[in-house]
Amino acid sequence: MTKQDPNASGKSPGNKKEKNNLSKRQKAIIHTLVQMKGRPVTVAAISEKLSVSNRTVLRELPQVEEWLEENDFRFVRKRGTGVAIEETAENLALVEELLHIEKEVVHYSKDDRRARILGSLFFAVSPFKAYAFTSVYDISEGTLYTDLDVLDTWLEDYNIKINRRPGLGIFMTGDEASRRQAIVNAIFEFLDVNRMPVLIGRYDKEDDKNIWMDHPLIPFFQEDIIQFARKACRYCEETLQVNYVDSSKISLVNRISLAVYRMQKDRYLRTMPEGMDHIVSSREYKLAKELAGMISQEFDMEVPEEEVAHMTTYLLTLRVWSSSSRLDDPLQDINVRYIVLSMVGVVEQLTGIPFKSESTMIDDLAEHIAIMKKRISLDLIVGSSQSAVIKENYPSIYTAVETACQVLREWIYPKDLKESDIGFIAMHFAAAAERLQKNARKVAVVVVCPVGIASSRMLAASLVKSFPEIEIRSISSAFSINEGRLKREGIDLIISTAEIHTDFPHLCVNKVLQVQDKMMIKNALGEINRGHLQDRISQKTGIQSSLSLDNIRTMSDLGTEIVELTEHFRIVPVEKVDSVDGLIEIAAASLSDSGRLQQKLMEGFRNREKISDTYVKEMEICLLHCKTDAVRHSRFIYIALQQPLQGPRGSIRGAVGMTVPAVVEDDILLEPAGRLSSLLVEDEGFLQALFQRDTTAGVTYIEKALVKYYQHEVTKIMEV
Repeated sequence: MTKQDPNASGKSPGNKKEKNNLSKRQKAIIHTLVQMKGRPVTVAAISEKLSVSNRTVLRELPQVEEWLEENDFRFVRKRGTGVAIEETAENLALVEELLHIEKEVVHYSKDDRRARILGSLFFAVSPFKAYAFTSVYDISEGTLYTDLDVLDTWLEDYNIKINRRPGLGIFMTGDEASRRQAIVNAIFEFLDVNRMPVLIGRYDKEDDKNIWMDHPLIPFFQEDIIQFARKACRYCEETLQVNYVDSSKISLVNRISLAVYRMQKDRYLRTMPEGMDHIVSSREYKLAKELAGMISQEFDMEVPEEEVAHMTTYLLTLRVWSSSSRLDDPLQDINVRYIVLSMVGVVEQLTGIPFKSESTMIDDLAEHIAIMKKRISLDLIVGSSQSAVIKENYPSIYTAVETACQVLREWIYPKDLKESDIGFIAMHFAAAAERLQKNARKVAVVVVCPVGIASSRMLAASLVKSFPEIEIRSISSAFSINEGRLKREGIDLIISTAEIHTDFPHLCVNKVLQVQDKMMIKNALGEINRGHLQDRISQKTGIQSSLSLDNIRTMSDLGTEIVELTEHFRIVPVEKVDSVDGLIEIAAASLSDSGRLQQKLMEGFRNREKISDTYVKEMEICLLHCKTDAVRHSRFIYIALQQPLQGPRGSIRGAVGMTVPAVVEDDILLEPAGRLSSLLVEDEGFLQALFQRDTTAGVTYIEKALVKYYQHEVTKIMEV
């Protein structure tokens, strides 16, 4: 074929020479070059965009160049600037058209190949011969055995073993519970997490629907099973009144789907998890029983108690975007905050960074560690936490967090932390460190990341560090994007680590910003600053002067709740009691204005005491608390004993009595009571005021803390 002038028109698919051997990666390289519209791009930028090494890109370029030249497109290499396709816009569109019709050679990356081998072994009904893998993936036996060694090492944490027996074949051993846990974590470890939201989201493209259909690691991804699992996931959120982070939604859909699939194959869980006394008293256990009933009805199968128990443990460890856990269990909140503040103090001392001023980090970290403790106690293993990335980019913080985690190790003993646990904790500190360095921001951005709170805040912090003109307005789930709300709130841009389907201006980037990502963001920010600056200023002005009626009503109700708590706080002096039950009777009487309410509160306090001891050894107090439909507003009092009560775990100097309403219109109305339980830990002066029976000082501490919280909430609304 005669080579045409690169600026000539009239090229068509009919001019293409038959050579159908581009790999998926080669197509991706060409697609990247087309996107640059003739501008040179470096090999390093291409490698970062495709998440491969420079050497890999260089190895593919000769085939890319050959394909382009055979189809009469001009591929150029420019010393010092990179490579490019120098063609007109019309011809670049033709390149894309040819890529679409080009037959693709199946090429598995090392990680994809290992994920597929692992999936085959997980779900095998009989041993595999080595040839079954070497022939499918076109690899040598040596490469196969290297892959198996790597996978075997990864499986060690789950007590699963890959066996290779001459004459028998390759097979996996391990109990069903361990296997299921490993499968769910392997999905996050080996598959592309940025494309996983399609498992629980809308299908705007048919390719999205079929992307995982034939992958050996998830044979349970069948339409009827997945549809049921999505419905069950939504039911869990509605029942528990929570909003799971995207990774938890994906994980729960996978876990439910996997359980159904395995039970259909007669692969049932046969062992009970540890700590059943705690599990059966939880609301998650009741929900798991309901899920079992839904599965039985939908798939006509019996779900044994072991399956219910394990599903309960899993529900207990899922992460949510926001939680009222401090109200459900303020005693745990106090214990966790002791640990968190101790760790923060150590990291602050070792790094010199004032982390104690980062209340957002302390709240997020307390919630993360509360969930982490549950997970570790149940021997559930977390997936990848990007520990290597944190070590490389924040070495001093990571080292300080490693040291601080000794406090946490003592708390969870005899269990221990894994490197991934430390990595997640370090992410919170690294994100806080970046926030402390931020300065002026101008472009309003919403960050979307499916993995969860810590990684989302890491991306947000990285964005602000690289682009001081960015203002991170919020961090959101990929499934709660509302275009109308974003416009009303004056948001200019969504930056996401996963493909999202919306007409609102958005960019998709890697969790750790790479060269190509920064180029795209810089261009987008330039366009926003040039074309929409005046609009954005107008939007902000309009919003600040026009709070919605709902916002005003919420803040009015919140103010009422704060006033109720402050005005009804009191310290009740008591000479002595003979038992904790005596404290309960006094607390109930002190919080009641009728015999009926007193009985309800005693019942609530006693039921909570049955679940677990409410004694806080470090403070020498009992934290008596309950939710009840018998009260309309939260209450907080302190019972001060003149003669300490000697309990089985130590001396009891007094007791907090706290009640919150069981039903409120907005969970934010429960937050003030939770703030007071945290104040016991965070301000020693408040606890001393209680011990000294100084009601005036106690009210001062309460008023200061709750007014600060109220101002913070008002500021959040005004900044929207």
